[in-house]
Amino acid sequence: SGLSLDGAVKVINIDHHLHNDFFGDLNYVDSKAAAVGEIIHQIFGNFPQYYSPRVAEALYTALVTDTGRFSYSNTSAEVLRAAATLVEWGACPQKVYNHLYENRSQNYYEFLAQALSRIELHFADRVALLPLERRLLLQYNLEDWELDEINDYPRSLAGVSVSIVLTETEEGIAKASLRSKGRNVAAIARAFGGGGHNNAAGATLQMPLSEARNQLLKFLEQERDL
Repeated sequence: SGLSLDGAVKVINIDHHLHNDFFGDLNYVDSKAAAVGEIIHQIFGNFPQYYSPRVAEALYTALVTDTGRFSYSNTSAEVLRAAATLVEWGACPQKVYNHLYENRSQNYYEFLAQALSRIELHFADRVALLPLERRLLLQYNLEDWELDEINDYPRSLAGVSVSIVLTETEEGIAKASLRSKGRNVAAIARAFGGGGHNNAAGATLQMPLSEARNQLLKFLEQERDL
């Protein structure tokens, strides 16, 4: 189900994805922004009276996560200036970092050891693929959100230009999370009904995990610019 919206409700669509379809009554889409948090800060940045430390911290968190802790190519001078302002207005970098990255369970690291041993390298080691079956998540009692950082590991391998993490949903179909070092993975995601940014994209494939793996590798085999 979900929330029923009648005609009296206005939808405000704020996004930073390149292929947003402008579905709102009001649309603010900036594909050059690193995060939606950056856009919101641009809108309200001249009105610090609307900020509380909690609001500043939420927007700072958006910047941290969408820039890979200020390490991705979308980390612009504007992003860093916004982060500095948000800290001045009450965001606590240490608190955000501890909550996001130093709050793991032992189960997570036991899972991580299993997961990293499953990384596959293809196409002269330029593509790293990590398939993760649902039973592995259940075995270690993990939630889907705990996989967010797993994408960084195959991508960090030397020589890899494209990384793909495939996870199995409760319905038995595959979700692909794609990352790159320069390659436009949004185009790959769109070929399978998804989308995203040039260096970070995703898609839900209406097929089992093993078939999704084979289909993605077949598609990449036809690419010339990996």
